[in-house]
Amino acid sequence: MNRDNALFALLGLVVGFVAAYPVFEVVSARQPVPRWAAPAGQTAAAPADLAPGAPGESGGGAGAPVMQQVQALRARIEANPNDVEAVCELAQLNLQIQQLDRARPLLEKCQQLQPGDSNTLLALANLYFDTKEWALARDRYQEYLKTDPGNPDVRTDLGVSFLNLGDSKQALQIFEQVQSEHADHWASLYNQVVVLAFHLHDMPAARAALERLRKLAPSGNQDLDRLAAEMDKLGRAAT
Repeated sequence: MNRDNALFALLGLVVGFVAAYPVFEVVSARQPVPRWAAPAGQTAAAPADLAPGAPGESGGGAGAPVMQQVQALRARIEANPNDVEAVCELAQLNLQIQQLDRARPLLEKCQQLQPGDSNTLLALANLYFDTKEWALARDRYQEYLKTDPGNPDVRTDLGVSFLNLGDSKQALQIFEQVQSEHADHWASLYNQVVVLAFHLHDMPAARAALERLRKLAPSGNQDLDRLAAEMDKLGRAAT
Protein backbone atom coordinates (compact mmCIF):
# COMPACT_ATOMS: atom_id res chain seq x y z
CA MET A 1 0.00 0.00 0.00
CA ASN A 2 1.83 3.03 -1.21
CA ARG A 3 0.68 6.24 0.40
CA ASP A 4 3.43 8.50 -0.89
CA ASN A 5 1.16 9.80 -3.64
CA ALA A 6 -0.74 12.75 -2.18
CA LEU A 7 -4.29 13.27 -3.40
CA PHE A 8 -5.23 16.90 -3.88
CA ALA A 9 -8.77 16.42 -5.25
CA LEU A 10 -11.62 18.85 -4.70
CA LEU A 11 -14.24 17.49 -2.33
CA GLY A 12 -17.68 18.48 -1.03
CA LEU A 13 -19.10 21.84 -0.05
CA VAL A 14 -18.11 24.45 2.49
CA VAL A 15 -21.01 24.43 4.92
CA GLY A 16 -22.27 27.85 5.95
CA PHE A 17 -20.11 29.72 3.46
CA VAL A 18 -20.76 29.91 -0.29
CA ALA A 19 -23.06 27.33 -1.89
CA ALA A 20 -21.34 24.91 -4.28
CA TYR A 21 -17.87 26.12 -3.26
CA PRO A 22 -15.38 23.22 -3.42
CA VAL A 23 -13.30 22.34 -0.37
CA PHE A 24 -9.91 20.79 -0.78
CA GLU A 25 -9.25 17.32 0.52
CA VAL A 26 -6.55 17.02 3.11
CA VAL A 27 -3.60 14.79 2.25
CA SER A 28 -2.33 11.58 3.72
CA ALA A 29 1.27 11.54 4.91
CA ARG A 30 1.59 7.80 5.39
CA GLN A 31 4.52 5.67 4.29
CA PRO A 32 4.19 1.96 3.52
CA VAL A 33 4.49 -0.11 6.68
CA PRO A 34 7.37 -2.59 6.80
CA ARG A 35 6.61 -6.09 5.52
CA TRP A 36 6.37 -8.89 8.01
CA ALA A 37 8.93 -11.63 7.65
CA ALA A 38 8.14 -14.22 5.02
CA PRO A 39 7.48 -17.79 6.17
CA ALA A 40 10.60 -19.76 6.94
CA GLY A 41 12.40 -20.91 3.82
CA GLN A 42 10.50 -18.57 1.50
CA THR A 43 11.26 -15.20 -0.01
CA ALA A 44 8.78 -12.35 0.50
CA ALA A 45 7.15 -11.42 -2.79
CA ALA A 46 7.65 -7.89 -4.06
CA PRO A 47 4.55 -5.87 -4.95
CA ALA A 48 5.53 -5.98 -8.64
CA ASP A 49 4.95 -9.74 -8.60
CA LEU A 50 1.28 -9.21 -7.85
CA ALA A 51 -1.57 -8.30 -10.15
CA PRO A 52 -5.17 -7.30 -9.31
CA GLY A 53 -7.31 -10.20 -8.25
CA ALA A 54 -7.84 -12.39 -5.24
CA PRO A 55 -4.60 -14.12 -4.26
CA GLY A 56 -4.88 -17.85 -4.31
CA GLU A 57 -7.88 -17.98 -6.66
CA SER A 58 -7.77 -19.01 -10.29
CA GLY A 59 -7.56 -16.06 -12.64
CA GLY A 60 -6.22 -13.78 -9.91
CA GLY A 61 -3.24 -12.83 -12.04
CA ALA A 62 -0.52 -13.45 -9.44
CA GLY A 63 2.73 -15.01 -10.60
CA ALA A 64 3.47 -18.66 -9.92
CA PRO A 65 5.90 -18.00 -7.02
CA VAL A 66 3.32 -15.81 -5.31
CA MET A 67 0.56 -18.35 -5.86
CA GLN A 68 2.73 -21.02 -4.29
CA GLN A 69 3.38 -18.74 -1.34
CA VAL A 70 -0.31 -18.00 -0.90
CA GLN A 71 -1.22 -21.68 -1.08
CA ALA A 72 1.45 -22.52 1.46
CA LEU A 73 0.20 -19.80 3.80
CA ARG A 74 -3.39 -20.94 3.50
CA ALA A 75 -2.38 -24.53 4.20
CA ARG A 76 -0.54 -23.40 7.32
CA ILE A 77 -3.53 -21.37 8.51
CA GLU A 78 -5.89 -24.28 7.87
CA ALA A 79 -3.63 -26.53 9.91
CA ASN A 80 -3.18 -23.93 12.65
CA PRO A 81 -5.52 -20.89 12.61
CA ASN A 82 -3.28 -19.23 15.20
CA ASP A 83 -0.12 -19.37 13.09
CA VAL A 84 0.65 -15.70 13.54
CA GLU A 85 3.39 -15.54 10.91
CA ALA A 86 1.18 -17.11 8.22
CA VAL A 87 -1.87 -14.99 9.10
CA CYS A 88 0.09 -11.74 9.06
CA GLU A 89 1.97 -12.55 5.85
CA LEU A 90 -1.24 -13.44 4.00
CA ALA A 91 -2.80 -10.21 5.25
CA GLN A 92 0.15 -8.27 3.86
CA LEU A 93 -0.14 -9.93 0.45
CA ASN A 94 -3.77 -8.87 0.27
CA LEU A 95 -2.90 -5.33 1.30
CA GLN A 96 -0.31 -5.08 -1.45
CA ILE A 97 -2.89 -5.70 -4.15
CA GLN A 98 -5.54 -3.59 -2.42
CA GLN A 99 -7.81 -6.52 -1.57
CA LEU A 100 -8.94 -4.74 1.58
CA ASP A 101 -12.00 -6.89 2.23
CA ARG A 102 -9.81 -9.99 2.33
CA ALA A 103 -7.00 -8.30 4.20
CA ARG A 104 -9.19 -6.93 6.97
CA PRO A 105 -10.17 -10.13 8.84
CA LEU A 106 -6.64 -11.45 8.47
CA LEU A 107 -5.13 -8.25 9.78
CA GLU A 108 -7.58 -8.09 12.69
CA LYS A 109 -6.71 -11.70 13.50
CA CYS A 110 -3.03 -10.77 13.27
CA GLN A 111 -3.55 -8.05 15.85
CA GLN A 112 -5.42 -10.43 18.14
CA LEU A 113 -2.51 -12.85 17.98
CA GLN A 114 0.13 -10.17 18.66
CA PRO A 115 -1.70 -7.19 20.16
CA GLY A 116 1.41 -5.20 20.96
CA ASP A 117 3.01 -5.37 17.50
CA SER A 118 3.45 -1.83 16.16
CA ASN A 119 3.61 -2.82 12.48
CA THR A 120 0.26 -4.56 12.77
CA LEU A 121 -1.29 -1.58 14.52
CA LEU A 122 -0.10 0.79 11.83
CA ALA A 123 -1.21 -1.47 8.99
CA LEU A 124 -4.64 -1.81 10.57
CA ALA A 125 -4.92 1.94 11.13
CA ASN A 126 -4.00 2.56 7.50
CA LEU A 127 -6.60 0.03 6.34
CA TYR A 128 -9.32 1.76 8.37
CA PHE A 129 -8.13 5.07 6.90
CA ASP A 130 -8.47 3.67 3.38
CA THR A 131 -11.99 2.40 4.12
CA LYS A 132 -12.90 5.75 5.70
CA GLU A 133 -13.69 4.25 9.09
CA TRP A 134 -12.39 7.30 10.84
CA ALA A 135 -13.13 6.41 14.46
CA LEU A 136 -11.36 3.07 14.10
CA ALA A 137 -8.45 4.73 12.29
CA ARG A 138 -8.20 7.37 15.02
CA ASP A 139 -8.13 4.77 17.78
CA ARG A 140 -5.47 2.63 16.10
CA TYR A 141 -3.26 5.63 15.28
CA GLN A 142 -3.47 6.76 18.90
CA GLU A 143 -2.55 3.29 20.07
CA TYR A 144 0.37 3.12 17.64
CA LEU A 145 1.67 6.52 18.74
CA LYS A 146 2.21 5.14 22.23
CA THR A 147 5.10 3.21 20.69
CA ASP A 148 6.29 5.91 18.29
CA PRO A 149 5.03 9.25 19.66
CA GLY A 150 7.16 11.49 17.48
CA ASN A 151 6.17 10.06 14.09
CA PRO A 152 5.04 13.11 12.06
CA ASP A 153 3.35 11.10 9.31
CA VAL A 154 1.20 9.06 11.68
CA ARG A 155 0.34 12.15 13.73
CA THR A 156 -0.71 13.94 10.54
CA ASP A 157 -2.99 11.08 9.54
CA LEU A 158 -4.42 11.08 13.05
CA GLY A 159 -5.26 14.74 12.44
CA VAL A 160 -6.95 13.82 9.16
CA SER A 161 -9.02 11.24 11.03
CA PHE A 162 -10.15 13.85 13.56
CA LEU A 163 -11.03 16.22 10.73
CA ASN A 164 -13.20 13.61 9.04
CA LEU A 165 -14.92 13.03 12.38
CA GLY A 166 -15.87 16.71 12.41
CA ASP A 167 -13.29 17.94 14.91
CA SER A 168 -11.43 20.54 12.83
CA LYS A 169 -9.96 22.29 15.88
CA GLN A 170 -8.38 19.10 17.18
CA ALA A 171 -7.08 18.36 13.69
CA LEU A 172 -5.54 21.82 13.44
CA GLN A 173 -3.91 21.45 16.83
CA ILE A 174 -2.26 18.21 15.71
CA PHE A 175 -1.03 19.71 12.44
CA GLU A 176 0.40 22.70 14.31
CA GLN A 177 2.15 20.44 16.82
CA VAL A 178 3.76 18.49 13.99
CA GLN A 179 4.84 21.74 12.36
CA SER A 180 6.36 23.01 15.59
CA GLU A 181 8.68 19.99 15.61
CA HIS A 182 9.05 19.37 11.87
CA ALA A 183 8.83 22.71 10.09
CA ASP A 184 9.55 21.13 6.70
CA HIS A 185 6.81 18.49 6.93
CA TRP A 186 4.78 19.12 3.79
CA ALA A 187 1.56 17.19 4.52
CA SER A 188 0.91 18.66 7.96
CA LEU A 189 1.45 22.20 6.67
CA TYR A 190 -0.71 21.63 3.59
CA ASN A 191 -3.47 20.25 5.79
CA GLN A 192 -3.07 23.19 8.15
CA VAL A 193 -3.75 25.56 5.23
CA VAL A 194 -6.81 23.56 4.17
CA VAL A 195 -8.31 23.49 7.67
CA LEU A 196 -7.69 27.20 8.28
CA ALA A 197 -9.11 28.29 4.93
CA PHE A 198 -11.93 25.87 4.20
CA HIS A 199 -13.04 24.67 7.63
CA LEU A 200 -12.31 27.45 10.11
CA HIS A 201 -12.40 30.30 7.55
CA ASP A 202 -9.39 32.05 9.09
CA MET A 203 -8.00 33.48 5.87
CA PRO A 204 -5.18 35.62 7.35
CA ALA A 205 -3.75 32.60 9.15
CA ALA A 206 -4.32 30.39 6.09
CA ARG A 207 -2.45 32.80 3.82
CA ALA A 208 0.45 33.01 6.26
CA ALA A 209 0.68 29.21 6.33
CA LEU A 210 0.40 29.13 2.54
CA GLU A 211 3.44 31.36 2.21
CA ARG A 212 5.42 28.98 4.39
CA LEU A 213 4.18 26.11 2.25
CA ARG A 214 5.37 27.83 -0.93
CA LYS A 215 8.91 27.80 0.43
CA LEU A 216 8.74 24.01 0.72
CA ALA A 217 7.13 23.40 -2.67
CA PRO A 218 9.09 22.80 -5.87
CA SER A 219 8.81 25.53 -8.48
CA GLY A 220 5.60 25.38 -10.51
CA ASN A 221 3.73 23.04 -8.15
CA GLN A 222 0.32 22.92 -9.82
CA ASP A 223 -1.52 21.57 -6.80
CA LEU A 224 -0.24 24.37 -4.63
CA ASP A 225 -1.10 26.94 -7.31
CA ARG A 226 -4.61 25.53 -7.54
CA LEU A 227 -5.00 25.63 -3.76
CA ALA A 228 -3.92 29.28 -3.73
CA ALA A 229 -6.36 30.11 -6.55
CA GLU A 230 -9.29 28.52 -4.75
CA MET A 231 -8.36 30.36 -1.57
CA ASP A 232 -8.43 33.62 -3.54
CA LYS A 233 -11.90 32.76 -4.84
CA LEU A 234 -13.07 32.03 -1.31
CA GLY A 235 -11.64 35.30 -0.09
CA ARG A 236 -13.35 37.32 -2.85
CA ALA A 237 -16.67 35.55 -2.25
CA ALA A 238 -16.53 36.45 1.42
CA THR A 239 -16.11 40.16 0.78
